[in-house]
Amino acid sequence: RNFPGFMRRLLMSLGAALRRQNLKPRDIGLDPQTISPDALRRHSDPHITRLGIAAVDTLIEWVTHAQSYRVLLFIDEYERLLDTAIFDIEEAIDILDYLRGLVQTHPSTFNFIIAGLTRRFAAQPRIGNRQNALFGFAADFPIAGLSRPDLQQLFRKIGKRVGLNF
Repeated sequence: RNFPGFMRRLLMSLGAALRRQNLKPRDIGLDPQTISPDALRRHSDPHITRLGIAAVDTLIEWVTHAQSYRVLLFIDEYERLLDTAIFDIEEAIDILDYLRGLVQTHPSTFNFIIAGLTRRFAAQPRIGNRQNALFGFAADFPIAGLSRPDLQQLFRKIGKRVGLNF
């Protein structure tokens, strides 16, 4: 239930990001219906999960060939993902495993930044019975609330440390 919801959100965000870059879905090899809000509401959960994974693969393949873009996913309040009152913990770990796998498979093309109020979840080696995909992987940069220009500067600094340029 939550992985498909994550994928729906990811596809909506992909559509918004393409619009900000003045790109159309077809420019990167996607059917426009893949990220159409109406279509996203109609698809079943298994179908939306397959669509989301295929769309991310298509985007990464396009970015790899275009060589002028990188994919950076920002997840705010990441601890909500690991809150059992909100998310099924198995699906939350599946999402983090998926994202970590993308970074490891496409290190010069894909990365993600998580933000939250506590590092508690990222600092645990295991969550439930599963290995924590963030443990030993996520770099920790404690910060307070930031203005938009300061936040943009922070993204550039952190991105540079992990090999991304903006």
